[in-house]
Amino acid sequence: MIEHVEVTAYGRPATEALARAITAAKSIHALTPVTVIVPSNFAGLVARHLLGGGLAGQAGVANVAFLTPFRLAELLTAELMFDGRALSNPVLGAAVRRALSDDPGPYRAVADHPATEAALARRFAELSNLSTDATAALVVQGGAWAAEAFGFQRAISSGLAAFHDEATMARRAAGRPDLVTVLEPFGHVMWFLPEPSTAPICQFIGATLRAV
Repeated sequence: MIEHVEVTAYGRPATEALARAITAAKSIHALTPVTVIVPSNFAGLVARHLLGGGLAGQAGVANVAFLTPFRLAELLTAELMFDGRALSNPVLGAAVRRALSDDPGPYRAVADHPATEAALARRFAELSNLSTDATAALVVQGGAWAAEAFGFQRAISSGLAAFHDEATMARRAAGRPDLVTVLEPFGHVMWFLPEPSTAPICQFIGATLRAV
């Protein structure tokens, strides 16, 4: 259940608000577990540094974890994903290059350019985040562009059977029937500096905050 939402200015005021929330969560015991969902590892590092400097008082950052949504989803699905590994950017890049090598299609003239690989990797990530209904709608309404895009999507996916992307992990974590139970070790969960994200990640964070 979402107990409290605080709107504050970006920067130090936001970190001070986080410090107050952590202090309140640790009011009974300094080692009460707290998990802070952060937009990036860098944001978590900065927050930890500031909080460690005394913003959170005696509570400090003992037993406080700073996790990105992706990392939290990864932890919550670890035993569900035993048949594969998390998809990394280098692995995705290799799958894109293989698909281009097998059949470059309309990208034949630029198949060897790094910008082509980067653009197709970004598009793969974007299309992976679409729901089943959205994908079906694009296939019907997108015409030739959609046929090419999803055709190449399938070609890239064929080389990634042993890996799980962010969207898959987020959906599986959000859909766990025992989500309340598996979140218990994470203690108080706080979402720090929310920012626009993909639909699967937003659904996962929403399910997490309702479950704690």
